[in-house]
Amino acid sequence: GCDDDTTLQIEVEGPVAEIDLNPNAICPGGSIELNLLDTADLVFWQFDFGDGNTGSNQWPTQHEYSPDFIPTTGSTVLTLVMFSEDSVCSAARTIDLIIEEVIADFARNDESSVLDSIHCFGIPDVFTNNSSPNANQFTWSFSFGDVYNSTEPPVQNLPVGNHTLELISESALGCRDTIVKRMEIFPLPEASVNGGVICQGESILLIADGGETYEWSPDIGLDDPNSPIVNASPQNTVNYTVLVTDTNDCSSS
Repeated sequence: GCDDDTTLQIEVEGPVAEIDLNPNAICPGGSIELNLLDTADLVFWQFDFGDGNTGSNQWPTQHEYSPDFIPTTGSTVLTLVMFSEDSVCSAARTIDLIIEEVIADFARNDESSVLDSIHCFGIPDVFTNNSSPNANQFTWSFSFGDVYNSTEPPVQNLPVGNHTLELISESALGCRDTIVKRMEIFPLPEASVNGGVICQGESILLIADGGETYEWSPDIGLDDPNSPIVNASPQNTVNYTVLVTDTNDCSSS
């Protein structure tokens, strides 16, 4: 019926620390600063910055990420590994860092054929913004001087020549991306044709110029409606029209 008791004290040692990350979201190529808070029994520590680089025994510590380091998940995990004296005890803490990528992109018309970016004058051009959803500010700059700060520019009737269109897309965080695409607008052929007055039963030689192919209409009284030079013998007064098409497949009449 005899008993006894005793008391055993268990001492729990560190290390203890919490990570202070500033900022918690950056653009590709951005920098962060790491600090330690509420530390206890902390002798040695190492930061894993989540991009294959590490840093040891310094706080605050700064780290700059490569512009090419863009996690597919949109974030990376930073890890703090801590050790107490003589490395008797160890512990780890983690924190997420958002790396926000903005992708600028747009379509020239449907972008389904070369004619969407290279065509004749007079065809309206529609530019559709296909930038990443996190972008909310946009600047469109045409090489001939027009600038629009809108999601999409108005429908354009571009002048003849070679043009570039630059789109800068930016997020609320300030991350941005730029894309440049080209447009080429061909001039319409300058069609010229002679006319005249004839008596009934007579004929007249009609000559067109300025293109590669020709199409006369109506073809009444014409010997060859697809020739630049035709012999016309109408029985009544006729207004002939010739459609002139050049090597760029541009037409005018």
